[in-house]
Amino acid sequence: MLSLVGIPMFFLESSFGQFASLGPVAVWKSVPMLQGVGVTMVLLITIANISYACIIGYSLYYLFASFQSPLPKAVLHRTSSLDETGEIVWHLALCLLLAWLMVGAAFLKGIKSSGKAGIYWLHLMDYFCTGWILITVALLELIGLSWIYGINRFIKDIEMMIGERNWLFWLWWRTCWILISPCILTAILVWSLTTFAPPTYGPVEYPVWSIALGWCMIIFCIMWVPIMAVVRVVQAEGATLWQKISAACTSAPEWGPHLEQHRGERYRKKPDSTEALNQVQRLVTAEI
Repeated sequence: MLSLVGIPMFFLESSFGQFASLGPVAVWKSVPMLQGVGVTMVLLITIANISYACIIGYSLYYLFASFQSPLPKAVLHRTSSLDETGEIVWHLALCLLLAWLMVGAAFLKGIKSSGKAGIYWLHLMDYFCTGWILITVALLELIGLSWIYGINRFIKDIEMMIGERNWLFWLWWRTCWILISPCILTAILVWSLTTFAPPTYGPVEYPVWSIALGWCMIIFCIMWVPIMAVVRVVQAEGATLWQKISAACTSAPEWGPHLEQHRGERYRKKPDSTEALNQVQRLVTAEI
């Protein structure tokens, strides 16, 4: 699985972001119709960061507790179910606050490249938000870059950064991006949906409202893909629906490496028609 999906997806996403030097939303100027994929990723990362902050909070508590003698044996103060939130565990709440302060300090310094801290909520977000959404996003990325944007064009973009390679070098990557990885991800997604079972934490079953909340998180994250697609199609030029869809799948004029010195000849910005006309008029006037 690592060689068939993991590494190809890592290479694809790393190359895509490195080439454009843009964020997860702006990078989809390459295929404007799929800009909702970037919005979904931003929302998913936000939810994931909330859950990982809880993990960091637990880790900080155990770090501090390791200096005690004897070591404390219990920290979670777990309630009987998600319906019972319990009281605020202040030492965990303070550790969670410290975790967020560390995150805030890291953002303030610049990175270039709820006290009730509960295990049920952590498991719920992990169960619903780190599986199907990631698979769907990865599948859309493969379809967008390999089939719509064009695998040959994408390879040329990568070669602008690493230099030209022969066809044998790209054979494995082409096969994975076009066929193998999409097929495996589709099979995993279908199998996961057909074998879905309500989440449990050990013997504790989650209430119906928490499962509904989990589905709402999935819908809230993924709904931006069709919404942005419809918006881009409506805004696109064209007399027919097919022409509008085709225009919405065409890269924006400003697409390419964000920094001018990296654009090369393939993405050198060309003057628009008005500017070109003015240049011609100035040349004619000068000759007269």
